[in-house]
Amino acid sequence: MVSLVDSLTVKVEEALMKDHRTGDSVIEVGSYQGIVTLSGWVDSVEIAKVAEEIATCQEGVLRVINSLVVDNSGKEMEYHNRVKQDFDFK
Repeated sequence: MVSLVDSLTVKVEEALMKDHRTGDSVIEVGSYQGIVTLSGWVDSVEIAKVAEEIATCQEGVLRVINSLVVDNSGKEMEYHNRVKQDFDFK
């Protein structure tokens, strides 16, 4: 049976939630064959960089595609599964 959520995805999500710098951010994580995609909104470029570093440091991560958008305007924004598709998931 194939898991719908890759264990690498779970590992990265947990690491991001545990870190005080990224825990409150809206970050979606996807992974395929060691390639992790980060998408969503963060409050600063620094948080986007930290999220990428955290993901990169996880065992099994070969590459990180950082599609995080910086929005420090304080406005609420809807998030509708925005994922940059840099590779084919087939």
